[in-house]
Amino acid sequence: MGPPPKFEVGGGGSRPGALERTPARAVRALPPLLEEIDWTPKTPKIQVVDGDGAKLDALKRTDGLVKEAVDALKRTDGLVKEAVSSLPPPPGRGIWLDGAQADNEDPVALALKKRGIDPDARYDPYFDLFMYGRPLKEERLRAWLRFPLKLHDAGLVEAERSIITWGSGLSGRRVDFTSEITNILELHPGPIVCLRIDESAFPAPERLRRWADILTAKEIQQLILINLTRPEEVTQAPLHHLRSRRLTYLAIGFINIRACLRLAMEAAKLDGHPWSSLKGLTLTACAFDGPDLSRTISNLPGLKNFSMHSCPLSVACSEDGFHIHSDSLVTLRLWRCTTDHKVTVGPAPALTHLTLGVAPAPKEVADPPPLVEIEITFCSSLNILDQLDMHQQDISFISKSKMKVNFQMVPALPFLHTLAVAVEMATTHHGSVLVWLLSCFPNLKVLTVQRVDDGTSDGVCPGVDSVPCLANSLQHLTIQQFRGGDVEVMFLVHVLDVARFLSTLTVEAHPMPPPKPQDTTSSAQPHPTLRWQDAASHFHRCHRASRHCDIIVVPPTSY
Repeated sequence: MGPPPKFEVGGGGSRPGALERTPARAVRALPPLLEEIDWTPKTPKIQVVDGDGAKLDALKRTDGLVKEAVDALKRTDGLVKEAVSSLPPPPGRGIWLDGAQADNEDPVALALKKRGIDPDARYDPYFDLFMYGRPLKEERLRAWLRFPLKLHDAGLVEAERSIITWGSGLSGRRVDFTSEITNILELHPGPIVCLRIDESAFPAPERLRRWADILTAKEIQQLILINLTRPEEVTQAPLHHLRSRRLTYLAIGFINIRACLRLAMEAAKLDGHPWSSLKGLTLTACAFDGPDLSRTISNLPGLKNFSMHSCPLSVACSEDGFHIHSDSLVTLRLWRCTTDHKVTVGPAPALTHLTLGVAPAPKEVADPPPLVEIEITFCSSLNILDQLDMHQQDISFISKSKMKVNFQMVPALPFLHTLAVAVEMATTHHGSVLVWLLSCFPNLKVLTVQRVDDGTSDGVCPGVDSVPCLANSLQHLTIQQFRGGDVEVMFLVHVLDVARFLSTLTVEAHPMPPPKPQDTTSSAQPHPTLRWQDAASHFHRCHRASRHCDIIVVPPTSY
C-alpha cells in the first residue's frame, strides 16, 4: 500500500476555515483507504502558529527585564539556526521489531523475505503517531511500548508535510503539535530517553507544567526545548517542577528562566536541586539574573559541560560582576555573550576547555565601550583556551603556579596546550600584551592568532626570545586574516627564529582588495610590507630554528 496522496490546506482559493481542517477529515475525503480506523478520540486539530507569537493576551510580562537583556534575546533566523546546530545529534527514529512478521499477502514483502531482507524489521513510528496518536499495527504498538521513548517534533513535522501542502501564505508557519505530544507522552509507559522540541510551536506554560510532571514520573534523560513561536523575553518555563533523577542533559532556548532558577534554588534547600543529576546544560538567548545562575551552576555537583549562547550575563549583578565557579565543570563555552561588568571564571579545578566569547554590552552612546574585565582564577587543569579577544577583553590570571620571566614572577597555566587569540596588529600595545600572555603558558603547543583590524601595522614588534613556550614546546602556529603588515611579519620571523619544535606555520590570507588608484594614501587600506603571494618564499628564506617546519599559505577565498 503506497503513501496517501497529498492534499492542500489553506491555498489561494480556500475558505478562511481551511486551517482547522484535521487529518481525519482530510483522509475521509479520499477513497476508502483506512476506513477501519476509529478517528473520534485521536484527531486533534492542526493549529498553525505565527512566528511572532501566539496567544499574547494570555502571557503576563515579567518585571525586571532591562533593555540590554531584551535586545540580546532577539530571535533571528541565524541565531535559531546556530542554536539548533549546536545541539547534540537528533535521536534515532527507527524501532527494531524483534520477531515481527511481514504481511503474507504482500508479494514484494515475500520476495524480500526470501532474500533475507525484512522490510518490517525497522519501523519509523512518526507517521502513525501523527495520524492516529499511536502505532497502528498491533506488533508495532507492542514494540513501541517496549522500547524507551525518543520523541522529536521534527518527525511529526515531516509526517504532516508528507500529506498536507500548506498554501503560499502559510508555508513558513510553525504547526502546533503540543496536544499530540501530550497524548504520546501520556500513552507511552516510559522511560523517556529524549524529548526534543525545536521544529514546531512552543507549548503554553500550563501545558509545559503538565509535561514536567509526566517527564519526571517517566524519568526523562534528555530534554531540549527551543521556543520558536512565543515572545522570548516573557515566555517562562516552569522547569523547576522537572525532578527526574535520570536527567543528564537540558537545553533551553529563547525562554525567560528567572523565576525557574529562583524557585529551583528554593526547592534545593528542602530536597536537593531538581536538576542535581545534570551533566550537560545549554542556554541560548535566555533571560536570567546573573547571581541566580551562578548559584545554580555551583549547586549542580555532576555538571560537566555548560554552554551559553547570546546571553546577557550581567543582569542584576553587582559591581563584582558575573561569577562561574564549579568543582565538577570540565567544559565551559560562552558564545556571543555580553556583559557590562567583570566576568570571573573559577575556582574550577576540573575545567579543561574554556571558550571566552564575551563582548562588552552595547551602549546607546557612540563612544566604544570599555574592555570586558575577565579573570581566570585557579583553573589549574585548563588545556584549551579559545575566543580570547584582546581588543574587547582585559584578561588576567590567578594561579597557584608561578614562573619567572624577565626577572618577574608571572602566573602560569602549566597544562594549557591550545590557545586561540584575536589581536589588533595596528594597536601598539597589543604586541606586548600578546607576548606577556604567551609567557603564562609554558607548555603551549598550538597557537592561532587572528588579526581583527584593518589599520596600518607600522610599528615595532616586541621580542619573543624570553617566551618559554615558543622555544620549548610550540608545534603549530596559524595566523588568520594575514594582511602582510610590519608587525605581523616581524612577529612570524621572530617565532621562526626561536621555535625549535615548530612543525607547521599556516598563513591564512585576508581577502583584502587592492587599493584604489585615486586613494592610494588612505589609512583604511593598509599597505602590505609582504604580499600573501610572496609569504611562502619570504618565510622560507628566514632563519628557522626548526628545519622540519612546513610553511603553508592559504590564499583568500575571494577578493
